[in-house]
Amino acid sequence: NCAAAVRRVCEFVKPGGHVFIGLYHKYGRQPFLSHFRDMRKQGASEEAMLARYKELHSGLHDDTLLLSWFRDQVLHPHETQHTLEEMLPVIIDAGMTLVSTSVNRFSEISSLEELYTEERKQREAAERRLKQSQYFPGFFVFLARKAGSDASNSFDTKPYVEHDPLIGYRYVANLSMTLPRPGGGTYRFQTNSQGLRSSRDYAFKKPPGVTRIILCGDSMSAGQFVSNEHRLSEQLERRVPDLEVINLSLEGSGTDQQLLLYENVALQYEHDVVILMPFLSNLRRNMVTAREGFDPRTGAKVMRAKPRFELVNGQLELRNVPVPKEEIAAAAATEPIVTDTPNNFWSRHKARLSALPGMAFVKAVAYLLYRWEPFPEFRDPNSAEWRLMEAIIRRLKDRAGGRPVVIVPTFYDNYVRYRMSRRYLDRFQALGQIPGIYVIDLLPHLRKLGTDAIRCFQAPHDMHFSNYGHLVVADVLEAELKRLGLLGQMSVAR
Repeated sequence: NCAAAVRRVCEFVKPGGHVFIGLYHKYGRQPFLSHFRDMRKQGASEEAMLARYKELHSGLHDDTLLLSWFRDQVLHPHETQHTLEEMLPVIIDAGMTLVSTSVNRFSEISSLEELYTEERKQREAAERRLKQSQYFPGFFVFLARKAGSDASNSFDTKPYVEHDPLIGYRYVANLSMTLPRPGGGTYRFQTNSQGLRSSRDYAFKKPPGVTRIILCGDSMSAGQFVSNEHRLSEQLERRVPDLEVINLSLEGSGTDQQLLLYENVALQYEHDVVILMPFLSNLRRNMVTAREGFDPRTGAKVMRAKPRFELVNGQLELRNVPVPKEEIAAAAATEPIVTDTPNNFWSRHKARLSALPGMAFVKAVAYLLYRWEPFPEFRDPNSAEWRLMEAIIRRLKDRAGGRPVVIVPTFYDNYVRYRMSRRYLDRFQALGQIPGIYVIDLLPHLRKLGTDAIRCFQAPHDMHFSNYGHLVVADVLEAELKRLGLLGQMSVAR
């Protein structure tokens, strides 16, 4: 079991340490093995096969060594063959990140899809060398590094994104990967030829009789750690006849980036309804020009640049575009960089304190007496954070024209566990007074599930919606959109 062996080897690597692994390649090895297998089927003697091997491995002149290699390579090869695409999820699951590989001659890795395309050429190279009577072992190596103490979250490396000068980053097109999930297991991540996380492509002009929804959001609606087919968008498509849901959600994005995606990508597609699913912390993401992340090759903590709108005299002005491609090493930053994560005692020790025995009961009692407000920026409708959020949503509605815009705020599991402050709903419902904007409140629907509501999230391993959560949210959206008369309606002008 090669994958299990690699995982076991990685257990011995210290944080910040490396492992260098060599394997036979699935594509590059087969022509050599098939060549001698065919010779044997045709009745070739061992001497004839040895002569052919000597012809291929002409660079080796020691007869004893040649015979040893011949027996190992031709007579009884005991081996398995693999690809880098197959091994990458294994090393990621083991807390490692890919540094370099012989597949691309140890060049810088800028795109995994380009890397996988390159390794598919191994068979062609092997066949060519065989015709030229040259030995081609079909062997590849790769170097991987275990995340250091500064990069404990190996699930945030995002090897499936690439730089975008307008949005900051985007999904790599035509990608299919099996990735590890916090708490164990894996999920399937696929993108289409248009660079959207989807297992299918969409025509710009929608088919006759079809209602089409554009879904904008962050990791909650993008389906972080959930396979494509389990996401709420795909579930809605399956259950509602003649419905298409183009999910433009981009994990880690702010509502500002989602607006830019709508203006520059979504408007190419004919559609009827827009759903915006902002996570509550987007209020802070909109205010920053860089967010914390991890380099997928080294595991080091870095700052990823993003675009940012500023509200000037009531108008949105775009800043930090084109977005710099270079990531800033957090440890090497010479100037303080503002992020959307507060740096206080509670944020630094929240996970450790929450894990203490009896803390869930303490929280439940405390929040009955005082509603906890994780995002106090929602208290004041004139706060800079809310004014910017409001301006972004108003502009999205303006760009949508006559199409209805449905706002569905998302939150983490504490909102179904405890009695939390809901000032955020006051702010979003005020926007619902604008003609053509509707607001759907998920929380009452989740609380109807009782203790089952916790299953809607991947807690305690992760805060995002679980497979079950996507199912429940799809149920809610189907019912609420029908109640609002937004499913099956006639198309509006583009």
